[in-house]
Amino acid sequence: MIKYIGFFLLPSLLLLNGCERQQSIKSICSDTPELCNDLNTDDGWCRNERSDVIRSRNEVKDPNIATDLAQYHLLRDFQSYKKCIEKAALVEPIVYKEKKVGRVNALVTAETEIERLEQATANSSEPHLAYYHWRVRGDQQAKARFMAVEDSPALDEPEIALAMASYYFERDPEKTFKLLYRAISNYKDEQPPSSIFNSLTTLHLQEKHYQETYIWMHVAKELGNNDVNLRTLERYHTFNDEEKAKLDQHAKLLAEKIAEGKFTPADAKFKF
Repeated sequence: MIKYIGFFLLPSLLLLNGCERQQSIKSICSDTPELCNDLNTDDGWCRNERSDVIRSRNEVKDPNIATDLAQYHLLRDFQSYKKCIEKAALVEPIVYKEKKVGRVNALVTAETEIERLEQATANSSEPHLAYYHWRVRGDQQAKARFMAVEDSPALDEPEIALAMASYYFERDPEKTFKLLYRAISNYKDEQPPSSIFNSLTTLHLQEKHYQETYIWMHVAKELGNNDVNLRTLERYHTFNDEEKAKLDQHAKLLAEKIAEGKFTPADAKFKF
């Protein structure tokens, strides 16, 4: 169970849609080779991360969608690419020694681009970027810009609600519950990340809400987390068969609503 929802645990949401997102990497690199040539494209390492960077670069260059949010996507994708290519750069190729040079050069590109993007977006009020500069770079002014979106429609985006929940997790349990339920309710076309259910389970257990702890453990299990063991809760509290039947029924109802994108925060309320 996690106790903190950090920047790199946040789901990658609201990727910009449209035909540009669907364009193949081969096509992008053929049309605009400058988006690809410094990313070690002849190497099998970090293929997915590299593709994400190339697509995000392609979006940023489009004046129709070159927003601060697009800059955030590119910054996020370069962070993932850097993490991967750092490992690749440590590998000594047995045959093609020049591959190491390409990987090191790609790492330099990632580091340079991350620094450039951080400088370019340092004063942005876009919530994703404000959160990034606060949590990753420790910028307190960015924190103030991020916290300014509290109670605003910006929290209807699950990623922003989760980021706000990470701030309140150790400070205000009730507000955290509301934020997590709000985040779940705004997943319509995809399933929420398991980290949300882990956080709900952890926080309810800390608050000694044993019924809710059981329910959200069961929800996580219903939605595919096979690591959940409901018997571990017996160390804190036990339920009789009748109680378990009612809790199971409620958990299955919640799981169905979440899977269908029909969950609302009011659905989380449970009373024997």
